[in-house]
Amino acid sequence: MLRQKELIKLCRAAYECVQSIEQACQAFGSLIQAQKDVLGDGASLLKAKEYLLSALLVRSPESGCSAPPKDASTGHFVLGLASLSRRGYVSGDFKAVEPSSKMLAARLTPGDLLISRSNTADRVGYVGIFTDERNDVSFPDTMMRLKPNPFLIDPRYLEALMQATPAREYLMRIAAGTSASMKKINRANLLNMPLRVPPLEDQRVFLATLGTLRKAMNAQLERLETARSFARKAAATALDGG
Repeated sequence: MLRQKELIKLCRAAYECVQSIEQACQAFGSLIQAQKDVLGDGASLLKAKEYLLSALLVRSPESGCSAPPKDASTGHFVLGLASLSRRGYVSGDFKAVEPSSKMLAARLTPGDLLISRSNTADRVGYVGIFTDERNDVSFPDTMMRLKPNPFLIDPRYLEALMQATPAREYLMRIAAGTSASMKKINRANLLNMPLRVPPLEDQRVFLATLGTLRKAMNAQLERLETARSFARKAAATALDGG
């Protein structure tokens, strides 16, 4: 059995480890964002061409469908507002809804690119790719679905490009509304968004680099969860007196 003094020392070391890994995760997040910002700046992309977003899509952005959430299970769900974040899609924010014909028309498939059309001033315009392998989820009318032209741009590249700081600034600038809490993006203004896009082969090189960084960050996140779990157990043992 460890003595109380040794347990306290162990707890302190465990939480220092947690803080160290958290800093590493933040550093990887900053590095990934910096990579995206290089795209948004476009100055270093010599082969890039100027496009409006409308020219990069095969059709106009689609609107989703919303409905009152149900307490009972219905077998179908709609995404919540928290599903889109600064870094992309976040799984798990689902609300049970009736699977009406309009709701089913807004059903998602893996790989769909979404943008937040209506949200708070700091979250409006968030983009993300739906990655869940399921067919029982729709997107709400507070979001739009974008269909990129695969001959011009990879959806993952468009996602990263629209997450770059210059794109975020544009999206927040065009968001309008009299409400202080909710802003909306007009479809016409969204389609007029200027973007610099390199050839597909250059896009794939960037995406490979981005994938390597994300893989490294995910490894750090797994370490963080393990360290947090150990720190909680060490703290509980110390409180119990060993």
